[in-house]
Amino acid sequence: MALSTPKMDKLMMGTKMTDADNAFGHKQALKVKKQKKSQGSSRYRPVGAQELVALPQLRDTPPTEQEELLIKKLLQCCNVFNFMDPVADLKSKEIKRACLNELVDYVTATRGILTDQVYPEIVKMKVTSMS
Repeated sequence: MALSTPKMDKLMMGTKMTDADNAFGHKQALKVKKQKKSQGSSRYRPVGAQELVALPQLRDTPPTEQEELLIKKLLQCCNVFNFMDPVADLKSKEIKRACLNELVDYVTATRGILTDQVYPEIVKMKVTSMS
């Protein structure tokens, strides 16, 4: 009659023995250091200088130029910033924040502005912010 041990059972069942198993089949406690996870945007990719320039308000622009300005503002909002460093690019971050708020107000309050030329730029901005 053969004696069976947990170590032998693992070998017989085809499972791998780990370093945590000792000769008596008891699990040893493994101390694993947990790495601190980054709180910021893991997809941030720096692309050089991203200094934004404040564009005129959409409501102060003549109706014939509003679509062109809207597209410029959408393109401006495609810039991605590193928020791990709260003091980096403060001016550009503020310009983008104000621009996004203005775009929300403008699209909500104005009719007929979502044209065939504007839709691709909206999609581009959304894709850029999600990737």
